[in-house]
Amino acid sequence: MKADSLTMTAKAIDCLGSDADAEVVARARRMIETNIGTILKVMIDAANAGDGLAQRLLIERSIPIAKSPTLRQPIDLTGTIPQKVAQVRDALAKGDLTLDEAKALTDTLIAEQTVAENAAVVERLNQIERQLAGLDKPARGNVIDAEVEVAPPGLPAPRGGRDEF
Repeated sequence: MKADSLTMTAKAIDCLGSDADAEVVARARRMIETNIGTILKVMIDAANAGDGLAQRLLIERSIPIAKSPTLRQPIDLTGTIPQKVAQVRDALAKGDLTLDEAKALTDTLIAEQTVAENAAVVERLNQIERQLAGLDKPARGNVIDAEVEVAPPGLPAPRGGRDEF
């Protein structure tokens, strides 16, 4: 297959878009699989000639995207969150952890502490709400069920019945 026909095939595939018929896409994939050697040679030649898109495609498809590594050797953390953070700092200082590993561990510990603090605040709020709910009901023996008469300003206090001033 010539380079011109490969260019035409690539343009045809680009035009397919998301509404492409499954059969057309399957046919295009088979064409690519059948001609992969030629396609790669054309791409490599274009990349060597300075085609930035060809260079990018070759690199992106050839080298896997870097992922953050897992801890090489887990460290044992004990105690409270601040004590654990101090242990991470010490392990970093000794060279047992990389800076990225120490940051990841510290971020995790801080998140753990935040979750614990939020849970404690929610529990405390629930406890306060339960206590306040109990205060809404009048307690027996604490309510004075009597009328208090107060004289208007400048008048003497009442002495007897309700109508006397």
